[in-house]
Amino acid sequence: MPHAEQKILNDPTNLVIIRLLERLADSKSSCLNNRFWLSAFYEELLENKQRDKIHFDFLSIGILVITRIRQYFANKRFPLFWNSNTDMLKYSLKVSLFRRKLAQL
Repeated sequence: MPHAEQKILNDPTNLVIIRLLERLADSKSSCLNNRFWLSAFYEELLENKQRDKIHFDFLSIGILVITRIRQYFANKRFPLFWNSNTDMLKYSLKVSLFRRKLAQL
């Protein structure tokens, strides 16, 4: 994914979405690191075949990524491209905290 990751990071709109999502989860102090967001974002772009035909604003993409992340947590799975070296117990506690934050949206 390094090439795709670089492509995502080169688009200012994508960076805005990633930063907003990081702030929402307060990822500086959690296990939901930048790679988690990039992985969820990249999966969303891969599965959305119409992305090339339709121009999404950053809010729409952000909502799609948040929806995808909610599905990850509901199904207790991780983004396809996320390589986790984190303590899963600690991660689970952070996920439940983040799930409560998402429920308030």
